[in-house]
Amino acid sequence: MKVSIAIPCYEMYGRGVECLDHSLSAISRQTYKDIEVVISDHSRDDAIYTVVRRWAANLDIRYVRFEEMRGSSSANHNSCIRHCSGDIIKFLCQDDYLYDKLALKTIVDAFLPEANWLLSRYIHTRDRVNYFRPQYPTLNKSIHVSNTVGTHSCLTIRNVDPPLFDENLIWFMDCEYYRRLYDIYGAPYILNELTTAVFLWEGQVSNTTASSQALRQGELDYLQRKYPFDIDEPISSREYSLFQKLSRKIHRQLSFLRET
Repeated sequence: MKVSIAIPCYEMYGRGVECLDHSLSAISRQTYKDIEVVISDHSRDDAIYTVVRRWAANLDIRYVRFEEMRGSSSANHNSCIRHCSGDIIKFLCQDDYLYDKLALKTIVDAFLPEANWLLSRYIHTRDRVNYFRPQYPTLNKSIHVSNTVGTHSCLTIRNVDPPLFDENLIWFMDCEYYRRLYDIYGAPYILNELTTAVFLWEGQVSNTTASSQALRQGELDYLQRKYPFDIDEPISSREYSLFQKLSRKIHRQLSFLRET
């Protein structure tokens, strides 16, 4: 089974090269070797391409310079999807990376013929040395506005006419994608093994975009129109923030109970 690792890239406030280089290094150490890396580059300079050229002798990399809709992470993800040729697509945010050398083998072994999408556990780090808060993704009936899965770096899908991300969304792009995957395919297989490390830093999208109340409110209004029967009352951006804090607290408690 061939795995396409989809990594949408951009300058990332000067840290894009560092993050991509670390991610490609982790991919190169995988025991599972039937891999292609698909990189869609949204940046305005050649820094990402320089990293790709450095790794080209060691990895099968398909590089795409994507100059349309800069600033839209959804569009850049869709560019990756369109260029993936593997049997399954493993999404990987540019600042995240595969947790250990067995990560891809673990995913492939768990991806049964009847599966169309898979979610796996992940863990957080601030320095790529020390790890904390392992997270077990879960679904809920309002997943499109309440992200109890978390990062889509834990997501793998079958590459058979895969759905695209909604390009009207940035903040809610991943959880709305989970909603549509569920609507199309039903429940995912959830793999209770660590496969991905999530690198936390001050410039990541969840920190920079979170400050835009107008963006979140606009996307919430859009989602209410898209899924009108799933939200009884309009949700304000402030209410959403409080709801997310409560969801994360419950999610952490459930993860702790699974560990004990």
